[in-house]
Amino acid sequence: MPIVFITYSLAYLDRENFSFASAAGINDDLGITKGMSSLLSALLFLGYFFFQIPGAVYAERRSVKKLIFWCLVLWGVCA
Repeated sequence: MPIVFITYSLAYLDRENFSFASAAGINDDLGITKGMSSLLSALLFLGYFFFQIPGAVYAERRSVKKLIFWCLVLWGVCA
C-alpha cells in the first residue's frame, strides 16, 4: 500500500506542475491562451486516464522494469 500511495502522489504532483507553471506565467512566455491551457491540462489527464489500465495490464503480464524504463524514455522525449 505505501508504494501505491507514493506512486499516486507523484502522479498528482506531475499533474499539478502544469498548474503551478501556468500560475507563474509560463503561458504568457509561450503565448498560450487560457483555452489552450485548459485543453493541455485535459489532454494530460486523459493520457493518464487512458494509459493507466493498459500500463497495469502490461506490468502484470510482462515486466514492470521495462514499463518504467519506456515510460521514462518517452516522458524524456516529450519533455
